[in-house]
Amino acid sequence: IVGDAPIPLSLVFCASTARRFDLDGALSACKPMLDGIAKGLGVDDFLFSPVVLQRGVTGKPGCVIVGIGVQVSLAIDL
Repeated sequence: IVGDAPIPLSLVFCASTARRFDLDGALSACKPMLDGIAKGLGVDDFLFSPVVLQRGVTGKPGCVIVGIGVQVSLAIDL
């Protein structure tokens, strides 16, 4: 990571159940994780831009797939 250049961030939320969820709530729940990623990279999380949010496949266990510096795209049928 160099200087204050924007760092693209992709988050794909794969729920463990078919229960509906909103992406802004899912992003809010990930704030501590994003703070930890920024700290590990030695940057301010202000640099995460753009931030792309997507819903992924549903199944146990649920997970969040994080792409740093790249855009993660999953071709799925929702």
